Amino acid sequence: MKDTLGIGLIGAGWVASVRAECFQRLPGVELRGVADIDQDRLRHFANRYGVADCHLDWHELISRDDISVVNIAAPNYLHAEMTMASAQAGKHIICEKPLCLNLEEADLVIDTCHRQGIKLCYTERLCFAPKFVRAKELVDAGGVGEIYNIRYSKKGGEPTAISAWNKEQAGGGALVDIGCHGIEFCRWVMDKQPVRSVYAQLDTHRHDNDSGLEDDAIVIMEFGHGGTALIESSFALRGPSQSRAEIFGTEGVIYADLLGGLQCFTEKGTGRGSEEWLFSSYKSIWEQGYPQEIAHFIECIRKDVEPRECGEDGRAVLEIMLAAYRSAATGQKVALPFRPKGITRPVDLWCQT
Repeated sequence: MKDTLGIGLIGAGWVASVRAECFQRLPGVELRGVADIDQDRLRHFANRYGVADCHLDWHELISRDDISVVNIAAPNYLHAEMTMASAQAGKHIICEKPLCLNLEEADLVIDTCHRQGIKLCYTERLCFAPKFVRAKELVDAGGVGEIYNIRYSKKGGEPTAISAWNKEQAGGGALVDIGCHGIEFCRWVMDKQPVRSVYAQLDTHRHDNDSGLEDDAIVIMEFGHGGTALIESSFALRGPSQSRAEIFGTEGVIYADLLGGLQCFTEKGTGRGSEEWLFSSYKSIWEQGYPQEIAHFIECIRKDVEPRECGEDGRAVLEIMLAAYRSAATGQKVALPFRPKGITRPVDLWCQT
């Protein structure tokens, strides 16, 4: 197909496999190459998804003329370098969270993409998950009145990324790995209004390792125009994984369980003739929002419009995470804007060991 967009994947781990599933189900795109430093993992990935072009050096992948979009699914510490190199090579970018590990990198990445005329898509699947999209529609319709509190909890027993317990590669523990989802979800529900302050508590309860990283995080955000958000992120859970949101308004409440159902009670309704909705689980990656997210990004690249989740959103999430680590270290609220200097990775603000 003449209009087919060629996709290159940097990384052949778990999240890359999810992205490959999405790309292969989407018309008008073709997964044309993959790069990973682990030869066995690369070979397994290529065989599974029928990718003929494989590289141990990601620079070779982004130099291909028939690749228009690069999906960066590599360890966190490489995101900034890979994004800037891909942008300079003229490739549009889908970057997995976090955008990068400090604000200097974030500003440089965003500026480079703007100057090169490159679309920088920041992955936040919760903003595309059907039940959460429905919850946002109910909020926007005014069904639950003015939102005064949002609570999001994502907990499990272990991270999915191999590098998650490597401080130099990951940059942080549960907060960086999964807390970022809750932060952006709450910003999105609140129409991305500015965050005024951040308070956090971090700890390690279950994983006795030498990483110096937290496996449990609690973050409270105050929004500039009113309302608060509570985000719980943990790898210390003994039991089934969970991903749940609660949205409290002056005229109703919404409970949305990503792995379960969605319930909403509203005193006045939203014009649909009912005061309560219940949706069952989808039981697929569709439920998680992955295919919808990729489809949206590809459409934005084709039509040259700004994606719903972009580099600026990734920067905003990063700034909040940095403030959370500082808060956990000091026991104090941290006001935003917050721009610490000389920080290599977020967790450095909490523990220098």
